[in-house]
Amino acid sequence: MEYTEYMNEENFSVNTLSASQVEELEKKQQIIGIEENVKVSGSGKEEINPNKISEDWNINMIKADKGDKENKLNTDRIKIAIIDSGIDETGDILVKKRCNLVPGDEEILPCYEDNTGHGTAIAGIIDQITEKKTDIYSIKVMDTDNTAPLSRIIEAIYRAIEYDVNIINMSFGTTYDSVALHKAIKDAKNQGILLIAAAGNRGESDAKVEYPAAYEEVMSVGAVNANAEVTEESSKGDVDVYAPGELVRTLTSLGLETASSGTSMAAPHVSAAAAILWGKDKSKSPEFIIELLEQSSNEIENNGEKYRLIDTEYALEVYDEYDENFDNEKYAVKKNNNEIEKDDDTIKVTARWSKNNHEALVINNKNGTLTTAQLKIIRAGIRYNDAVLAGSTETSETQKYKRNIWHSLTTQTNYMAAINLVGRVIQKAQCGTDVDFNTNGVINFTNDQINTIKSDINNITKAKLLKTGIYSETSTDYKNLKMTATTKRFLLLGMELHIITDAFAHRSYGIVQYALGTNKDDWVRIMKTDKTPELVPDDTNCYPSRYRAAGVTVKNVMNQCLVVENGEIKIKETKLILSKQIVYNNDFTSATANPNDRFILYRLHSYAQSNVNNDSTFNTYNLQLAERAYEW
Repeated sequence: MEYTEYMNEENFSVNTLSASQVEELEKKQQIIGIEENVKVSGSGKEEINPNKISEDWNINMIKADKGDKENKLNTDRIKIAIIDSGIDETGDILVKKRCNLVPGDEEILPCYEDNTGHGTAIAGIIDQITEKKTDIYSIKVMDTDNTAPLSRIIEAIYRAIEYDVNIINMSFGTTYDSVALHKAIKDAKNQGILLIAAAGNRGESDAKVEYPAAYEEVMSVGAVNANAEVTEESSKGDVDVYAPGELVRTLTSLGLETASSGTSMAAPHVSAAAAILWGKDKSKSPEFIIELLEQSSNEIENNGEKYRLIDTEYALEVYDEYDENFDNEKYAVKKNNNEIEKDDDTIKVTARWSKNNHEALVINNKNGTLTTAQLKIIRAGIRYNDAVLAGSTETSETQKYKRNIWHSLTTQTNYMAAINLVGRVIQKAQCGTDVDFNTNGVINFTNDQINTIKSDINNITKAKLLKTGIYSETSTDYKNLKMTATTKRFLLLGMELHIITDAFAHRSYGIVQYALGTNKDDWVRIMKTDKTPELVPDDTNCYPSRYRAAGVTVKNVMNQCLVVENGEIKIKETKLILSKQIVYNNDFTSATANPNDRFILYRLHSYAQSNVNNDSTFNTYNLQLAERAYEW
C-alpha cells in the first residue's frame, strides 16, 4: 500500500506474518503493537421506499432550516473529510478533492465511485444542511461489501490530516479496539481536527458504542426516529449526542434518491451542524464546537434515560453568550426548552415498517423504484466493459482494437452510435441482437465494431460478472441471481453508461489557460504525452468539469430514460440514450466557475449528426451539441 507522509513518520506498516514472527517482534521494545488488520463496516441499515418518507423531517427536527442564516458559514469554508465508500459525481454534490484508497478502484470514474451509495448519502445530508457552503473531501475506503481493513481507515485519517481538514466524518465502526487506529485518531485531534463518528447499530445486542466513536477524542452520534425516540438499533451506552437516523431521505448513487437508516445517517447531521457553528469563527477550537453542540442540545427521555438531541437553531441563538463565558467553569447554557418538531407521516411509516421483511428501494425523479439488487446489476454492467471486455493476454490485438468501441478509446469510435445500438438490444425481446439499426450515413462505426458489440452481448454469462468485483461466488445475492433477459437488460444499461461516460474521460479537449476557445489552438487533447505529462485522462483533478458533466449525463439517463408504470421501472421499455441526455442541463464547465476548467468532446456534434436517423432529439439539441464539440 502507499503510505502518507504521516504514516511513514509514525512507522505504520502492513505485513503478513507467521505466529513465530509475531512472537519475535512483540519482544522488541520499539514495537508499539502488532494487531490483526480487521475490517470495519459502515453503520447503516436497509432502506425502504423513499416516496413514503417526508422529505425534510430530519432537517426540521434539528432545526437546521432555522437560525441566523446571515451568519451561517460566512467566513472561510469549513473542510469536511468523509471517510466512506466514495461519493458519486452527479452534479448535485461538489467534491473539493477525491482520494480512492481501494485497490483496483483507482481508475473508476467519479460518477461511479460509490459502489453502495453509502458515502453519497452521507455527503448528501451534509450538503443539504450546510446549503453547499462547505468543502467536501471524499476519501474512499469501503469495498463493494461496505467494509474496509483498519489499515485503510488509518491511511485515510492521515490523508485527511494532510488535506488540513477541519472535520472528519466517520460513519463506520468496529468492536475491535486498535492501538494503531487510536493513535491515528489522537494525531488527528492534535492537529485541531474535530472527529465525529457513528456510535454503531448494536442496540438490539449489547448496545455498546463501537470504535472509533468509543474513543474519548471522538464525538459519538446515536440515532433517533421521526418521533424523537432513540431507535431500537442505535448503540446507546456513552453516546455524546443524537441526531435523526431512521428513514432519512437523501441522495444515493447514480443521481437517485433513497431513504436510509442507521447511526451512519445520524453522524453527518452533527458534522453539518458543527460546520455551521464553526463557520461563524474558524479560530474556535474543536472543544468549543463540541461543548456548544452538547450544551445547546434538546433533552429527550427514553425508558428513564436522558439523551441529547442536537438543536442547530438554539446553538446559534446562544453562541455569543456561550463564547463570552467559554472559560468560565461555572457557566452553563440555559436549558433548551424548544419544542421538538416531529413528523407524523414518517412516524406512521415507521410503525408499519418491518425491519426483518422489506426490500431496499431507490427512486428516480419520476418516482420509479429500483431495488438495490437491480442497482447492483447496473453497477456490475458499468464495470463489465473494463473487467471483461478490455482484452486479456490471450486476446488478439485485432480483437482488442475492435473492443475499443466499448471504451470510447480511439478517434475511430462513434460512441453516440454505440450507445444507440446497445439501447436497442435492451428493448429487444430476450435481448436479441438482431436489432433494427440504420447505419446509413453513420461515421466511424464499422461492421466489425457492430459485430463485436453483438458478439460480446451474446456471450455474456453469469460467471463473467464475478470479474467485476461487485459479486463474490459465495455471496447469497450471486447464488440467487438468475441471468434472465431482465437481468441482462439492467447489465446492458450499465455497459451503455460506461461507453458514454468513457467519452468524457478519453475523448475530451480542455481549454488552454486564458484562451477564449474560439479556434483549434485554444484546446488541448487531454492525453498524457512527453510534452503534456500532467494531462492524465483518468486523473480526477485534471479538468474535473469532465466528471461533473459525465455525472450529469448519468443522472439524465436514470431520470429520463427509465420508463415508470405504477411506480415500477419497465426496463425493457427503457428509452434510448440520445443527444438530449448528453447536453440537457449540462454546460460542460466547472461547477466552481473556474474559466480554466472547461472542456469539449471530440466530434460530439458530427457523431450525433451522422446518427440522426436513429436519434429523434438531434435537431432539437443541435446547437448545444455544436457548442460542446471539438470538430477541427
